[in-house]
Amino acid sequence: MLFTLLLGTWEHKLRSAEMEATERWAEELTKKAEGKHHIGDFLPPDELARFMEKVFFFISKLEL
Repeated sequence: MLFTLLLGTWEHKLRSAEMEATERWAEELTKKAEGKHHIGDFLPPDELARFMEKVFFFISKLEL
């Protein structure tokens, strides 16, 4: 019983390992994305404005 309390059950150990793997994966993706561009860097200003209008429209509908 004490052993289980100190180290956790196998489910806890498995979940902990999964979370650590996810953290490493997220950190790697963040490092790879450093210095990359945003979608707004590739769209012409008028196209970006239309896109943002649509985004804000749908966001406003979700808040109702």
